[in-house]
Amino acid sequence: MKAETKFYIELIVDSSTVKNTDIKTALSTKRSSLRTALNGEGIEIHEQLKERFLNFGEDEQIRQKIKLILSKPLTKDSIYKVINSVQAQPLNFKELN
Repeated sequence: MKAETKFYIELIVDSSTVKNTDIKTALSTKRSSLRTALNGEGIEIHEQLKERFLNFGEDEQIRQKIKLILSKPLTKDSIYKVINSVQAQPLNFKELN
């Protein structure tokens, strides 16, 4: 992938998997982990979109889309390795403006 390529990831926290904290705090921790994973890897946070809360009966979920941008050329495999160290997910590498 060439430098300046932009793509989205979505961080998701589900209350059924969080035991000792609320989901908003868990999402903040996940964002911090993402920043740490991205540090020095050639991927930067370009934009953080608004958090979305979902209710599923007794379970709650919080999601946040984050737009990332490559600061240097990287292979898809190296991008997946960095992102999946925080949260495994499929990536769509469409060119975004």
